[in-house]
Amino acid sequence: MSGAIERGEFCPKCKNYIPRFLALNEIEVKALRAMRPADAIKELRRKTGCEIVTAKIWVVHPTGPHPARIRPPCPYCGELLFSEKSKQCLKCGWDWHNPEKPIRHSTKSLNETARIAKKKLRWQRIWRARVLKGIAIGEKAIAEGRVLSHEEAKKKLKRWLT
Repeated sequence: MSGAIERGEFCPKCKNYIPRFLALNEIEVKALRAMRPADAIKELRRKTGCEIVTAKIWVVHPTGPHPARIRPPCPYCGELLFSEKSKQCLKCGWDWHNPEKPIRHSTKSLNETARIAKKKLRWQRIWRARVLKGIAIGEKAIAEGRVLSHEEAKKKLKRWLT
């Protein structure tokens, strides 16, 4: 059934392609969109046989791609700022948190700050991917019936719990 999935539009915020399910008609899509997200994911997986990550991507994009992040240019050098709320340029060093008294910082320390921020963001993305993979593995184990009751788990872990 996974052949009935087509790569759809690109979401610049999530950096994912939103899948299109060719096997679903408009009525089924409307019914899925009306459900709670967890229920919609389960039902979508049941109907199409898709992976959980694919279903989640489809569910979190009910109206299509999220809008791209707005990045205005620095008023001093024209370089794109980190976000729309930025009050400091990491390239030229200008800081206008106080608009009446802009300050110019050393760009060497700002470049180091930018490098650390990018590294932290990269690790956050890696961590998020690992967590989502762990959740998917757990949900697959539940679907396959590889689960223990609370009492069975306590019995199995008894020597570590005492």
